[in-house]
Amino acid sequence: MLRRTLDVRTRLVVLALLVAAAPAHAQMPVVAADRVQIGDVVLPGYPPPRRDGSVGTGARHRPARLTHAVIDPSGTLVATAGACFGTSGVTVPVTPSCAPEFVRVHRVADGSLVRALAIPWPVIADETSVLAMSFDADARRVAVLTRVRWSDCSALGAELHLAVLRIDDGALLEARTLSRHGAGGAHSITLRGDEVAITTRWGARSRARTISLRAR
Repeated sequence: MLRRTLDVRTRLVVLALLVAAAPAHAQMPVVAADRVQIGDVVLPGYPPPRRDGSVGTGARHRPARLTHAVIDPSGTLVATAGACFGTSGVTVPVTPSCAPEFVRVHRVADGSLVRALAIPWPVIADETSVLAMSFDADARRVAVLTRVRWSDCSALGAELHLAVLRIDDGALLEARTLSRHGAGGAHSITLRGDEVAITTRWGARSRARTISLRAR
């Protein structure tokens, strides 16, 4: 019995040493609201929120939070993104501080920032949340699927948006509204060449579709 206990402990110690010694790109990202950790590398969260444009109140947007991290096929880069909050219906709507750097691309090895990627922010948007992300095979572009919740006077809505961004210069290559009638379900996307494959699942049901990107 003692020998068996020692064998189990030995295996656990060896496993812990292997995990600790594994390169960062071989480890899965651990996502928290204010950071992403890959091994010993810690990536920061979004910047502090701005004032929301309400005159005389000093109110601020809700703090943004990280929810997703995706590593490129080579294990070199990681993209982080999450939920970004604005305030519609105020006197002077202000673009939230998280919108200009909604997606951040870092080097996995040391956490250095490669590029902060902006997304379009509609004036009436109250929230943009990432649903899925995908690098292309060469890690030159990243596709981002988001849910945009908006309000305009008494009207409310949720839309499904797709953006494709180039990492080298941050250029927005594609911005498209895929649905104006909600964005429910669990989503996954794959960016391949000039197409984005999207799969949406609702329990046991699923729907797959392919979006052709415009030539640029």
